[in-house]
Amino acid sequence: MRSLTVFGTMFIGARLLFANTIKTYGGFRVAIVSFFCECVGLLLWLAAEPTFALAGAAALSIALAVCAGWAWGG
Repeated sequence: MRSLTVFGTMFIGARLLFANTIKTYGGFRVAIVSFFCECVGLLLWLAAEPTFALAGAAALSIALAVCAGWAWGG
């Protein structure tokens, strides 16, 4: 349950903080950084330690939020 809370909170925070990153840096650069952030997040999410799993959920949600901003046009 805590991982879903971290995921949602970080997703909303990233959407608010990084709203203009695609316009500023371009879609390809943002997509590459988001891809690596998602890979790290997924690897951490599989960790046995709960702290690392929460960090993975945070990293994954930030990457998805930035890419979602591109996909949703915002």
